[in-house]
Parts: sequence; structure tokens; C-alpha cells
Amino acid sequence: MQIGGVKLNNPFILAPMAGFSVPALRRLMSENGAGLTVTEMISCKGLLYGNKKTAGLLATAQSETVKCVQLFGGDPSDFARAALLPALQKFDIIDVNMGCPVKKIAGNGEGSALISDIPRAAAIVTAIKNTGKTVTVKTRLGLTDTLPALPFARAIEDAGADMVTLHARTREQMYGGEADYEAVAAVKAALKIPVALSGDIIDFAALERAKQTDADFFMIGRGALRDPDIFNRFTGREPTGKRELVSKLLDYLAADEGAIWAVKIFRKFLPYILKGEHCGKERRHTLNFVTDLPVLKNELLKELV
Repeated sequence: MQIGGVKLNNPFILAPMAGFSVPALRRLMSENGAGLTVTEMISCKGLLYGNKKTAGLLATAQSETVKCVQLFGGDPSDFARAALLPALQKFDIIDVNMGCPVKKIAGNGEGSALISDIPRAAAIVTAIKNTGKTVTVKTRLGLTDTLPALPFARAIEDAGADMVTLHARTREQMYGGEADYEAVAAVKAALKIPVALSGDIIDFAALERAKQTDADFFMIGRGALRDPDIFNRFTGREPTGKRELVSKLLDYLAADEGAIWAVKIFRKFLPYILKGEHCGKERRHTLNFVTDLPVLKNELLKELV
């Protein structure tokens, strides 16, 4: 279980998710089986210009024994300069987002736009690698089809990447449609560096399908929001229980930024946490408008098994 010179306890990674991968969630998941957690994506330019909101995203938890930050941008020199910032020296791994399909990111020549600009993508990897950092890339299979996956991944490897993570969808698919594990298997077979698979790993059945690709690591995002015990289960640890983990998440959110903020951000988590629970639409609506943290916790825990 190694990425470059960085050793992990297991092959299961909490995905970087914008708006979700806050320090409280990363703390919870690293305490409950995740081999690695990753910050939500952070702008290189925001870091370089000292944006306070951007800097706040760099907070980490003590339980994150291996620390990974995900950066996005489009200029290789920005990445090189950012990698040397004092605020980034605590991170063991720099992951580069080359897969975000959102228009305001891709439309600016960043994220998934880099899939169609291999020279610039490779230059970004090399620029970071030259600073002495372990560097990984998270990308997609292509823009509208999977044909770019192999040449892109090979170029990233040649540029010095220590691992590539493939979200097994194209940019056009966004987060819908079926994940293409066969395309991931083809890339894995051609590379020497580790490959991580991302996409639809939500239970043991999905994990078994994912393992057929021979991927080295498995990245889990929304599956962990639905089932906070998923890393415990995958690593053979005793499940903690959804009620206890959700309660802890609320406590960790409040400890980080206060009760009012905790309630506001937790509304994003609610649809995932309640998915599959016996909770009617009206009840979900009511919970979404609770503003008091103790009341929210008490009422929510009634709905969880």
C-alpha cells in the first residue's frame, strides 16, 4: 500500500468532494478505516494570492496521519509555487484535479479541460514533482468518450506522477450513467504506477467488481456519505454504527466552526444520510429546516437504525 514513498495502511481512500470533504468528515473517516483522506479541491491561485477562504480549506485533523491536498489550476508555474508554500509543507501528497466537469472550472482551462491538453497537464505534474513532492492526478476517462484515457494516463506517468486516479466516467456523463470499469482495467494494465478507481463503489458487490480491474486503490465518495461505516466494513473492522458516526460528525462540525455553521453545512449531508432510511418526504423536509443543533441531532437520530 504505497504511493511514491508514502505508505498507507489500506487501499481505501476518501474522495475529495467539494463542499463535503471538510476536516470534520476527513477526521471521522480516518478514525473509521479510511487509509487516506483528501481535502476538497483548492485553487492554486487562491493560495498564492492569500485568499482567506482558500487557506481555511487546508485545515487537517490529527487522525489524518497521511495528509493529502487536492489542488486545481491551469498554470504549471502556479503549481510549482504553491507546492513550496509553508502552508502546504504538512501535506505528504499533492493531488491535482484534472477531472472536474463543472463549467466554471473546465471552462477556465482547469479540471477536466486538461484532458485535452496533454502537454500542459504533463507540465503541471513535472512542475510539482521537481519540488520534491509526491504527486498524484485525479482525472476522468475522457470528455465525451474513453479514447483519451490511455494516452493521457501514460503521459501523466511519464511526467512523474506517483499515481493516477480514474473516475470511471467521461466529463459528459458528469456523475450519472454507468461507470466504465473495463476502461479503467485497460489503463491499469498499461501503467507501471499505481491506479486508483473512483466511481460507484458503494457496497461489497461494487467493490468486488472494482477489484476485477486490478486497481491498486479504491476511492469512495458519496458511498461514504450514505454509509459512514463503509471503510470499517471494507477493512474488516467492527462497524461503529450509523447513529454514533452521524452524531460524531455533527459534534466535529460544531467543534470546528460552531453550532450554527454545523447545522447549515450538515444540510448538504442530509439527503445522503437519509437515503435508504424509513423517513418520509415531509419528515425530511422538516429536518432540513431545524436550526438548533441539539434538536437536529435528537430528531435525526430517531430516524437512523
